[in-house]
Amino acid sequence: SWRDIKAITTGGNHILAQTKQGTVLAAGSSAYGQCAVGGWNGALAVAAGDFHSLALMPDGQVSAIGMNREGQRDTRTWRKVRSIAAGRSHSLGLTTGGRVYAAGDDSSGQCRTHLWRDIAAIAAGGRHSVGLKHNGTVVAIGARENEQCAVGTWNDIKAIAAGADHTVGLKKDGTLVAVGDNRCGQCDVQKLMNP
Repeated sequence: SWRDIKAITTGGNHILAQTKQGTVLAAGSSAYGQCAVGGWNGALAVAAGDFHSLALMPDGQVSAIGMNREGQRDTRTWRKVRSIAAGRSHSLGLTTGGRVYAAGDDSSGQCRTHLWRDIAAIAAGGRHSVGLKHNGTVVAIGARENEQCAVGTWNDIKAIAAGADHTVGLKKDGTLVAVGDNRCGQCDVQKLMNP
């Protein structure tokens, strides 16, 4: 039953919902089994890529279902994970120690997070990965053709999000910063703040 929903996330053509009791629900395309969430009881968080789904379990491990053509479901060795994110064909897991696991498509370098330290939050875009550091700065790696990783000057950030080809940061003062593909106006955050 789709009641008592605590969190939701969307993938390419599917949605995942986490109930207050920790049950995971799914709807949409399950062409690769990305909606086969029946055994995910007690999940702490969920994330959805284009054709794969992730669940953070109470033991700090990550369950993954759906397409695995790029290895995006190769999370079996991940331990002490406290947060997850899914990109188009890659998966990220933030550990309790502030390091980031990555699996899947690395064609643009989006899984090269092994040098990241002191990370507080993560986001996964189409072919890029973003990490918010505890000091309010941001790191990003992966596709750069739309400047979606141009976050090196950002500071005082308290939250991050990543779209297919763009990245957004919420500053501590409540304003926004954005970089990347702006063909649809998705990075025109100054207009949003000053209509």
